[in-house]
Amino acid sequence: MLYFVKQVLSVNEDTEEHKRFICVNPGRLSKGIGGGTFVELYYNEDTEKTKAFIMRI
Repeated sequence: MLYFVKQVLSVNEDTEEHKRFICVNPGRLSKGIGGGTFVELYYNEDTEKTKAFIMRI
């Protein structure tokens, strides 16, 4: 699976409560001879202010 960062919205149908989650797949740290990828995550309790970057080695 290719690397990605996505914000996911979850809605509870009973209470209509909305929650946001950040889903991260940084990919492989190492791939063959060359480097792979990893994630750099700046977490904040507010998902609107949280930042994630996929970095190459």
